[in-house]
Amino acid sequence: MHATTGFSDNDAWDLRLIAGMIVPADTALGVPGADDGVIFADVLDSVGMDRDAVRDGACLCPYPRLDRPLLRLLQVHATALQP
Repeated sequence: MHATTGFSDNDAWDLRLIAGMIVPADTALGVPGADDGVIFADVLDSVGMDRDAVRDGACLCPYPRLDRPLLRLLQVHATALQP
């Protein structure tokens, strides 16, 4: 459990993965994605009173239900295929 955010490690991992899918890095522009460590830490800190709604919403997403290493592998391949 993250002391300052109230998210479990699994919840934070799921949210970070989803954030990276929604706002991916753009290497051509040199812009990090929302799953960048510094950016994602700010996202978690900014959730505030909406923490429960965000956590509940992430549970509705089908992606976190997949095996985490497999999902990470799929994310890496999807990122590599982006133009």
